[in-house]
Amino acid sequence: MELFDDKVDEFNYYAHQAMKDIEETERDTLSFSILYDDPFSCHTIELYRNSRAAKQHVLNMQKNQYRNQCISEYAKVNVLEVHGDVTSSLKMLLDEEDYSVVYRNKQVRRALSYGY
Repeated sequence: MELFDDKVDEFNYYAHQAMKDIEETERDTLSFSILYDDPFSCHTIELYRNSRAAKQHVLNMQKNQYRNQCISEYAKVNVLEVHGDVTSSLKMLLDEEDYSVVYRNKQVRRALSYGY
């Protein structure tokens, strides 16, 4: 995700608020982290119990005022990488988002899951 130079503080505030909402409302979101490459670039690493949980997260975030302000006004999502099995309903939902989505194979999911 690319952060707009003059909006980093605002991004951080709204991202933090969105993460608090996720923690309070989404039991099947196992992990949600923001990793910064530098002050103007970051990645979100998200882990869900299953495809249903990921779909529910997307639906929640579409209605989340903090997420929407964070992304629409203070940053630009370049690409969303999805690892693991994806149901057709989740894929349809993700394909409607305003950014590119890249789907990776399930071998990656298995390799990551052995660490838990």
